[in-house]
Amino acid sequence: MNYAPLPQKRLVIDGLTLDVRSRVTAGAPSVILVHGIGVSGVYYTPLAHTLSQHYSVHVPDLPGYGKTPKPARPLSIPELARILRTYIHEAKIERPILVGHSMGCQIVAHAWQQEPEICSKLILLGPTANPRERTLFMQGLRLAQDILHEPLTANVIVFRDYLRMGVPRYLRTAHNMVDDHLEETLAGCNIPVLLVRGERDKIVPRDWLNQLASVIPASQTFEFPGQPHIVQYQHPERLAAVCQEFIDS
Repeated sequence: MNYAPLPQKRLVIDGLTLDVRSRVTAGAPSVILVHGIGVSGVYYTPLAHTLSQHYSVHVPDLPGYGKTPKPARPLSIPELARILRTYIHEAKIERPILVGHSMGCQIVAHAWQQEPEICSKLILLGPTANPRERTLFMQGLRLAQDILHEPLTANVIVFRDYLRMGVPRYLRTAHNMVDDHLEETLAGCNIPVLLVRGERDKIVPRDWLNQLASVIPASQTFEFPGQPHIVQYQHPERLAAVCQEFIDS
């Protein structure tokens, strides 16, 4: 199936540039898809296209990601969360569902923590980082293992974006990722949260997902059979159906 990318525009927020792909449907709930470390929102294209049949969908490339100009230094996870919140306010998006993938889960979690009324629900796809493996070496090893299970087209998208970011900036951001503890950010979270992992995800083990669920009162978990870390890429209709059931419940 051909998944057409959503229309794109470039914005400047607080002096920083971000690109946003979006399709807005009047009266429909809004869903914002936030990318992970080093990548743009391009790998969300199949899921964004599928979700846009039912919802208003926004896919930002945060400053320094994809083709956006790089800030003078890599932005921290809380800083990226503040940019995301500012975009939500300036675009007048009312209490969207925030979806994060990988480090994007940490970004949307901080957005909620900074402003609990900013969103209505969270969907966390492959949330990082497993507390038993919070070192650059172990995260790199798990990434290498996961690559073997990802489709070639997904790997091409991801590594093209990694090259755009550059190794020094990527490594500094990776330090921020492993130093940020998602289970502490979300402790006592009082909105519904859907936690998703792929069955073959080497980066996000099942027990880590269950640990996260234990600190979030209104949480649900879903394990996508046969899928690796980029769980949203290969079978977007199946994942969209899971998300839709959660969003509409």
